[in-house]
Amino acid sequence: MDQIQEARQILRRLFRPATSIKRWFGRADWLDWSRGPITWLHEAWGAIHVVGVGVIASGEAAHLEIYLQKAAAPEFTDFVRKQLPRVPIEFVITNGFHLLDGNVSAGSDIAVDGSSGMIGAILTDDAGNNYALTCAHVLDVAVGGPVRPPGGSRIGSVSHKVDLIPTVLGNSGSSDPDEPNKVDCALALLDEGTAVTGSGKPMGNLPEGAEVHLGGPINAGATIRSTLADIGAVWVRRSGVEMVYFDDVVIADTEGSVIPGCSGSPVTVDGRPAGIVFAGPPIIKVGVGGMLQPVPDAKVAICDLRKAIEALKEKDPKPTGLRLL
Repeated sequence: MDQIQEARQILRRLFRPATSIKRWFGRADWLDWSRGPITWLHEAWGAIHVVGVGVIASGEAAHLEIYLQKAAAPEFTDFVRKQLPRVPIEFVITNGFHLLDGNVSAGSDIAVDGSSGMIGAILTDDAGNNYALTCAHVLDVAVGGPVRPPGGSRIGSVSHKVDLIPTVLGNSGSSDPDEPNKVDCALALLDEGTAVTGSGKPMGNLPEGAEVHLGGPINAGATIRSTLADIGAVWVRRSGVEMVYFDDVVIADTEGSVIPGCSGSPVTVDGRPAGIVFAGPPIIKVGVGGMLQPVPDAKVAICDLRKAIEALKEKDPKPTGLRLL
């Protein structure tokens, strides 16, 4: 059973970059399996059409079920089985699904048309509204656009976003820069009736040297290196490949794999919410005089949760009393 659980995580990492592929190619119907068993094509097809992986436990018959939106070519199923030769696998065709009894919480998947990531925290306000916090580049649609779990039904709509544009730093000496690019964060207002689970814990801090945990598909520890780094992060967005610059970013070292689709993953200190992941390598540091220098061994950039909430409180309509649930 341990081997099957480990295999489930391998498949999740393997097929997670679905939305980046969708941005470039839309649907995967263009894939022509007569080209041969090219690994990248298999990963691309799986990233778009694998909608879930389940562990079916029934004594000696324990196995993995991989849920697909459409029937897979034999080359694809052979490719998957070769990745996990000792794990029994069954492929199940479905038109997409979501868990009806699943609560939305930190670490849950969240998506809009053409983009997906993770929920970093559940917030609430004085009016009793509940919000999902993630990165602005994850909710890469206009305010009002619907949000949902990947392959699932609507759970809310984009309500507040900090503007992001590719730009040089306006004032690299500022301790809290103005928009755009103040922080990479956004809120989705969750629909009434959407079941949520908050952390129930006070907010944590991210001092230099702190040992933190990166949640979501990263699921690894990290050590905070700097809380005042000026950096540039490279993203693939609707408008193409962009470099977006930020002041006072938290950067950390980790052995975990910061892969596409994990943006927004919760960062905790002793179990307390403290930040969200917003970028992985390459991380480019802005040095003296605006010179750009790569930070080769820094593996993750983090948005401080306090700064995220402060920035979102200023976005209209201002959410009064915005705080952790």
